[in-house]
Amino acid sequence: MGQSGYGTVKAIGALYFMALAHQCPDVHLLTVSPGMTRGTNGMRDSPALLRGMAKCFSLVMTHSLSTGAARLLQGLVDPEWKQTYSSGTFVGSDQPAKAKGKVADYGVKFKEVYNEQVAEAAFEAVTRFMNKLDPASLKQGAASSRASAEAAPTPTPAPAPAPAAVEAPSSAAAEPAAEPAEPAAEPAAEPAEAAPVEERV
Repeated sequence: MGQSGYGTVKAIGALYFMALAHQCPDVHLLTVSPGMTRGTNGMRDSPALLRGMAKCFSLVMTHSLSTGAARLLQGLVDPEWKQTYSSGTFVGSDQPAKAKGKVADYGVKFKEVYNEQVAEAAFEAVTRFMNKLDPASLKQGAASSRASAEAAPTPTPAPAPAPAAVEAPSSAAAEPAAEPAEPAAEPAAEPAEAAPVEERV
């Protein structure tokens, strides 16, 4: 689909919800752009040269992922936004050329955003497309996507190097040499008996 298709789908979505807001006046609907947000991996399928250019561009022209997410949360829960922006409003960056910073009503800057005839045509086109979809095929497609995600190989860490083999010391080397046995003490020699002295007359 490429980047042109990406922009077209976003525009159709904004027009669809603008028309839906007219049909559901009891529900407050906003189309909120998170702006140019780095860290989304949105360029992963683009050519390497384009990814490199986008990376350089993102250092100057984008804001953080948390800032982009905060915009979406404000559109959901911030009561001030509900008072500031009427239902069906397209809320985006105040300076579209930078696509970051403060937000504003896009319809103020771009009158064609709120073309009701185009919005109704987008609503009818999306509705016809959705009605042609078979619920069973949607469930099958979702199951197939989950199976593909589960079957995707996960990176495994490299095995740790095996420890170097250490030879066990031989029993002869391991055991200390036996101390030489002390010589057995010889029994003390018994004193020799004195030889009898002959008496001479």
